[in-house]
Amino acid sequence: MAIDDRVLWECNSDLNADNQITSSDAILLKALLLFTESDTQKTFSNYYSDLVNNGIVPLIDISSLNTDIFDRVPSCFDFNISGNEEECDTEILDAFNAYLKSENKTDLNVNDSNNFILFLRSLKTQGILNCEVGANPTFMLPTNPSQDKIYFSNETWIPKVAPGDIGYDESNSTKGSSIDSSGEKFLVSDPTVQVYYDWDGDSSPRSWKEIGLCKVFERSNDELSDEYGVIHPPVDVIKNKTLPASDLIPMGTPNIFNGKTIAIDGDYVAVSWHYSSSGVVYIYKDDGLGNYENIHEVLIHLGSYSTGLPTVELKGTELFVTNPQFVGESSIAVCNFGGISEYTINSSAITSLTVPSPTTQVGFGSCIIVNEQRTKMFVGHPKQERKLSWQIDQYKIEETNIFSGAVFVFTKTSNTWSFAETIYPDLSDYESRSLASQLDIQFGYSIDYKNNNLFISSPRSFNLSADRREGSIHVYEYASSNMTSLLSEQMNSTASTSNYEKYATLDYPDTRFDTSSIASGTWNFGTSIISNSTATKIFILHNIPTQGTFVSFYSKSSNEFILGTDFFYDVSNQILEGTLAISGSDTTKVFATNNTLKVLV
Repeated sequence: MAIDDRVLWECNSDLNADNQITSSDAILLKALLLFTESDTQKTFSNYYSDLVNNGIVPLIDISSLNTDIFDRVPSCFDFNISGNEEECDTEILDAFNAYLKSENKTDLNVNDSNNFILFLRSLKTQGILNCEVGANPTFMLPTNPSQDKIYFSNETWIPKVAPGDIGYDESNSTKGSSIDSSGEKFLVSDPTVQVYYDWDGDSSPRSWKEIGLCKVFERSNDELSDEYGVIHPPVDVIKNKTLPASDLIPMGTPNIFNGKTIAIDGDYVAVSWHYSSSGVVYIYKDDGLGNYENIHEVLIHLGSYSTGLPTVELKGTELFVTNPQFVGESSIAVCNFGGISEYTINSSAITSLTVPSPTTQVGFGSCIIVNEQRTKMFVGHPKQERKLSWQIDQYKIEETNIFSGAVFVFTKTSNTWSFAETIYPDLSDYESRSLASQLDIQFGYSIDYKNNNLFISSPRSFNLSADRREGSIHVYEYASSNMTSLLSEQMNSTASTSNYEKYATLDYPDTRFDTSSIASGTWNFGTSIISNSTATKIFILHNIPTQGTFVSFYSKSSNEFILGTDFFYDVSNQILEGTLAISGSDTTKVFATNNTLKVLV
């Protein structure tokens, strides 16, 4: 039996009337069953004494036995995880109680579980136990039924789950692996949650699978502890699909370059997943009370999803999906599910937008942003190639692919999306550098668009004077049909009339952190960026080597962004990757990463 097969739990018979349900009730039930099946003329009390003397049941106090509820369902566990509750399970329970009595314990300590296994083997050797107990037995260890978890023989604790119920084990939580916001609600993923269900059919033993779970939170003081709703995996749909034999990617797992695989907008939530190598997105709708119903399954055909989940963006009833793992002629799937009554939505209701610049590198669509008016879409590709004539050495000039990154702009007219233009970074500052060091600046890693201002991060761009990768941000202002650069990351250059103004590397004030002597390290300024609704403040996630993780913010004044007086939030003294989100009222900023949700106030 697979080690992931778990417990079948049912417990509602307080036979000894002590106002709790324990293993003593199961012992009494066994004795009563034997009594009724026998042809003895003895009283139950005398018959029970014979059972004790013969080693069939341990001695317990039966003075409060309540035979009036004898016909109720017993306490029982599938201790040997065979899929059925059988005599062997009762023997294990008997042995457990005998062991507790011999050790003068009230419950089994995790540290002496191996001693209990030795005890079982000795009972087997003496012919007292009929169960098989091998060298490495796999079974549940009985515990007090009042506990909400049971100790398993592989030294882990798992929750109890009633027959027919769906259980969630959040003991290894990585809550915050991905985050998105809408209004005052924050959608948070927890990919390591295990889900208990009959995955292999009703006739097979139920088991646990690491499917993941998502929840919607509202801010409570400085924590996201106010749970508004739960996004349950649609287990009845999933179990009928062909699940990957291995490499099952849990829901809420970010794709490469921190690609967002969950999204929330208004009453709707989108959560991506995969069947084997096929992509799928589940759409949920809130009833207004925090009850999210799964209303659609959107099938996505954009290459294989065996190594990463679809990345998603959601605005109203429009869903936008990409596959950052795909190379070649990349596409964006657009599905407007408004008015569709069918549960499953396939290619007939999905529009595919093709990008005019094929790529040989993964990363296209790891970041997707759609404006609130649903008229503009910005798609980042941090590894997009750009052919440029480059000085290879002092004798040779050659056209070379530079993996600089890019942002692709799409616009919607009369409900039809179409490609508009591509924004590339200006690489003129890199002409004096060796070719190898100019690669991988990751322009388009993170994007935000508010109030006609477009923010694009390049977290691996160079500080040329310091000769290290510190990262930079570019801010553009939308004007007519062109994107005109408003400010560079130095936050002090003037506007330009050209379509794309060259960015300048951030002259980051690292002396404020007393790191002026650091020549290298993981800076990654701009791995996540968000701005407020008026685009007058931008919040930037970044790392400072030996110092930790911070969120700096700049305020706009007279067409210039200035680093604030209280210029950063101290997130952690560790180097962390993560994502920023902001509430619709601009009052709540949240940093999220594995097992960390931090409200920035």
